[in-house]
Formats: sequence, structure tokens, C-alpha cells
Amino acid sequence: MSYSKDTLDRIFHPGSVAIVGASDNLFKMGHRCVLSLVEIGFEGQIYPINNKVDSICGLRTYPTLMGAPGDVDLVIIVVPATYVPEALRVAAKKHAAGAVIITAGFKEIEDRTGAALQTEITRIADGAGIKIIGPNTFGMVNIGAKLNASFTPPFSHLKSGTISMLGQSGGVCHLVGFQAIDEGVGMNKIVGLGNRCNLGFPELIDYVGDDPETRTIILYLEGIEEPRAFMEAARRVMRRKPIVGLKVGQSDAASRAVQSHTGSLSGKYGLYYSAFEQAGIVPAYDTVELLDIAKILNIAPRPGGNKVAVMSFQAGPGIMLTDLCVSHGLEMAQFSGETVNGLKELWPDLTIRCNPVDLAFVSDMDVFGKAAKLVLEDANVDAVIVFYLDVMSFFTAAISEQLIPLATQAAKPIVLCVNFPVKLSTPETEQGLARFHENGIAVYPLPERAVKALKGLVRRAEIERTFR
Repeated sequence: MSYSKDTLDRIFHPGSVAIVGASDNLFKMGHRCVLSLVEIGFEGQIYPINNKVDSICGLRTYPTLMGAPGDVDLVIIVVPATYVPEALRVAAKKHAAGAVIITAGFKEIEDRTGAALQTEITRIADGAGIKIIGPNTFGMVNIGAKLNASFTPPFSHLKSGTISMLGQSGGVCHLVGFQAIDEGVGMNKIVGLGNRCNLGFPELIDYVGDDPETRTIILYLEGIEEPRAFMEAARRVMRRKPIVGLKVGQSDAASRAVQSHTGSLSGKYGLYYSAFEQAGIVPAYDTVELLDIAKILNIAPRPGGNKVAVMSFQAGPGIMLTDLCVSHGLEMAQFSGETVNGLKELWPDLTIRCNPVDLAFVSDMDVFGKAAKLVLEDANVDAVIVFYLDVMSFFTAAISEQLIPLATQAAKPIVLCVNFPVKLSTPETEQGLARFHENGIAVYPLPERAVKALKGLVRRAEIERTFR
């Protein structure tokens, strides 16, 4: 396999897309693929291929792919597996750069005919210079280009951002994508690699590594067939951009399932995470952590070390955060005498002035701001976690007035852990949380998520210092 920027640019920024197997049946993938392109507002030409109806989703249909006008940059194929080779042959005549093959029934199935079919479509595609995403994939999206080449119309609601995901499982891509929609995390590209015929992790890592629209990369792996090429690509790219990786297949049962899912060779679970370390990939261990780490890497300054200060408006969560920091390999910072004396002047005797800092008695936000400034300026502190319960709609705005000026001045990360009933969220709260993110403060709803994300940020900072 080779990385061709021009070819991949035509795939991810097509001027025209054809859907072979387009359907007017709302329940069929061929209909959802057309709807995905319409709902995201794709600005190029859309050619639904169907010889039984005149229009789908308000778009004129064409009886055959050859009948579509001009060349086609990208072809989405949603026909039964045995018809895919012929669809690719016609795509070659239309000078397509890429094919997203949604169809399953290739090397992931036990029947040998599936593997033979995959060999055949790979041969056809290679001969025509077509790169295949799939088969057996949900598709892919490029939010910046208003391209939703998938069977998932809800992905059209993803917020545009600079995090790109490459994953072997459509289901896991959906878990991360839907979490991003729910939490307003901006995404750029999400690619379901599927069975990987002639386009795999190495080429796509290099492509998003060179992509100016991508700042942070997420990988979800079940298994890879080209470990050396994968490692080389990751090492090239991680020097410029953070890469976060999640590997599944820890149990024997899961390893067997990987083989039948995308036909991958799972390999030893622990070896992958050792390879992550060698390649400078930040490890994640679940899908929530995968996106949480990517989010903080995308916006936060790098800490100089792993010493953390916790400031909490409620005592219990502050203690919990302390335990979590220690259990995840972070150190609780020891404040300097100057910081302790400064805190003494801010609040009454018998108040805890050590780490974690108990802010339960603080009602004056100016006092909180002065305390946060003292802690951030302490040379023994590398990062700060602030926790509060948003029990009043104006509380987030009050906190933001104090923290955002500090965040813009400090070269240290501030992580905010804010909990409140999402269904009771107010516009003021949402605007306040958005302001945090815009100013480099990552926000998480639970202590566990805040600490795991910060640990990932610390790991990336170590990687950058090592490979500087």
C-alpha cells in the first residue's frame, strides 16, 4: 500500500458522490446513505443509482452508474457482496478515486467465498487506482467538507472540530461519535476502516497527520496485519500531532470475536500497549477515555510534570479526586510556604490549606480567584483540577470570570470537573461551559473522567519531552 495525497483528497473532499444501491425504502442502508449526504448539506453532486424510482430524497436517480453525468470522485456501494466486483469495474470506468463499501460478506465470514471476493475486489481496485474504505464498514465522515458518506444520518449533527478518528469498528465509531454529539466535542473526520483491502491504518495515519484540519488523532484497533508500517507511520506523525489509541481483545473470547468481526489477527493485547509506548501513542482503555483524552490534548497547555493540585467546593469529591490522582500515577503537589501563607490570609483559621484545597466555605468568587492564582503560580504545581456542583445557574458564569483570565495567563492546564443534571441545564450554563473550552479549560462531568483525561495529557507531555 502507498499513501497518495491526491487520491485521498478526492475521497475526503469529493466533488461528486454516487450511491450504488440507493433505495427509497426508509429502512434500507441505501436510503440512509443518500439521506446522510442530504442532511449534512453536501455541496457537490449526488447521484443515487436506482433503476426503479425517479427520485430519492428529492434527488434525481440514475438507472446505472455509467448513466451518471461525467466522472465520479467517490462511490458508495450498498449492494449484495456478489455484485460489488461489477460495481467497482464500472466505478473504474467513471475514474473514481475511492469506494466506500458498506456491504458485508467478505473475509470476515467463515465461508471461503467471502475471502475470495475480497481478493477479487482488491485486485480490481488496485488495477484502477481506486482506494477502498471497507468493505464491511459504516462509512466515513468529513465534517469540515460537509461529507457524510455513511449510513448514519445523525452524524450530520457532529460539531465541526479538529479531532479525527480511525477505527476498525463501526459500532465503536458510533459510540465515540454519539458521545461527541452529546457533549459538543468538535470532530473532523471519522473513518470506519472495516476489513481493509488496500487502505489501512498506515496510509490514513499519514494522511490525517498531514491534514491541516486535524489536530488530534484517535485510533481504535482490533488487530493489524502490518505492524511495522503501522509503527513507522505512528512514529512519523506523533512528533507533530498527538495520537490516542484504544486496543480491544484482552480476553480469549474477545480475540476470537475480533477474527469474525473484521477478519483481523488480534495478537497479544499487552504487546499492543507496549507498541503504543514505543510509538508515542497515548493509551486509552475505554471509549469514554478515548474521546476525553483527545479533547484535553486538543486544547490544553502541556504540564511540566505530574504534580496536581485539587481545589473543590465540596469536600467529598475533593477527597475522591485525590485518591483517583494517586491511583492513576499522578502526584499530589506539596504547596510552597508562600502558597500556604497566602491561603492563610484569604480565609479563616481551622480551614484546610493543604492539597486538596477545601473551598466549601467560599462564597466570594474573588477569594476563589485569588486562591486559584496562588495555587497556579506555585512552582510545585504542574496542573490544577477544580470541582464544583452547579447548583445555581449563575455559578458557572461566576467561576468562569475567575478561571478564564488565569487560564489565558498560565502555562499550566486547568481541568474543570462540573456536575449538574443535564436535563436542567440552562442556556447560561451551556454558554459558560463553552467559554471554558474555548479558553483551553477541559470540562468533564465526573472525577474519574477528569483524572483519566489529565493522566493522558501528562503522558503526552512526557512523549513530547522525550522526542523533542
